[in-house]
Parts: sequence; C-alpha cells; structure tokens
Amino acid sequence: MSSELQKIPKDETATTGDDFDLTGLIKTAEPLIKILTDSDREKQKRAVELDNEKHRRVLEYENNRLQITGRQNLIAIIGLFASIGLILITTIILFISNRDSSAIELIKIIVIAAGSFFGGYGIGMRKSKSDK
Repeated sequence: MSSELQKIPKDETATTGDDFDLTGLIKTAEPLIKILTDSDREKQKRAVELDNEKHRRVLEYENNRLQITGRQNLIAIIGLFASIGLILITTIILFISNRDSSAIELIKIIVIAAGSFFGGYGIGMRKSKSDK
C-alpha cells in the first residue's frame, strides 16, 4: 500500500484542512492571547489592590498608634504640671509658716528625684536606640 501512495503525485498548490496561513494562525490565536493578557492584567490589578490594602492598613495602624501616644503624652503632661503645682503650693505654704528648712529639704528631694528620673530616661532611650 505504501508503494501505491508513493506513485500518487502530490499537488503542491492544494491545501488540506491541516494547513494554515499566517493570518489564519493569528486569527486562531487571538482569543487565546486575549485570555492570557486579560488574566495577566487581572493578576496585576489584584496585586495592586492587595498592595494598596496593605498600605492602607499600615497607615491606619500608625494613625491609631499616634493618637494613643498623643493621649498618653497629654495625660503625662497634665500629671506633671499637677504634681509641680502641688509641690509649689506646698513649698509656698511651708515658707509662709516659717518652716524654711522643711521647704528647702522638700525642694532638694524633688530635684534629686527629677534628676534621677531624667537620667534614667536618657539612659533607657540611648540603650533602646543602640539595640535597634
């Protein structure tokens, strides 16, 4: 049977159903290319959306953290001024009642305590910055 097939001349100009020209291939591949590019665009769009969501959450967290820190600082400042006011009033009362030595001892204790507080705070801040 193979010898019979060899005897039949092939027509060079005839096309069979399996042959495609370049435009036919492009037309056939267009839907596939469109699907691939659309899926790539969707993936990129989704990645951008996720990135934007991540940045929004980070900014929201930082904003909440700043609000909390601001409230804590306000409370600390109010407490500091209230303490200074009470100490000042007590010292004035001691000076008015001629108990100068008690007032001076109170001032010494407060200066030593404040120096210790600020010194410890400075050392702690230096250590925390060097640890990072």
